[in-house]
Amino acid sequence: MERHGGVDREQLIKLQQEDPRIRKLVGAGRTSRRGGKFVSFEKARGIVYRRYEDPGRNVSIKQVVLPKSLRECVMSVAHDSLANLRIRRTKVRVLSNFYWPEVDGEVTRYCRSCDVCLAESTVGEGFPC
Repeated sequence: MERHGGVDREQLIKLQQEDPRIRKLVGAGRTSRRGGKFVSFEKARGIVYRRYEDPGRNVSIKQVVLPKSLRECVMSVAHDSLANLRIRRTKVRVLSNFYWPEVDGEVTRYCRSCDVCLAESTVGEGFPC
């Protein structure tokens, strides 16, 4: 049985199917173009992916669209387990494999609520993440 992190393929497919935001993305099946960049949503072997392409930079990324129930775990691994990465680096790490609607805002809020980062910040220096 193929596993993605702590979740096997069947569990991931089920969680994606139960997530109304993901169902909406798949139903739209849209491809958008902004500034020469392409974004599309597709299913491969039952799993929903987001494909991001930037031909100008020769970039093509295929990201698992993450259901809400798995997001906290992914953000924790990306931020907490690796020396409390800053916001930008945490986003890069998450987005290298995963996507969900409003991922930028959720990762920012997660990092800013980190107790370790809060404890390391000092008045006047701004937030460390």
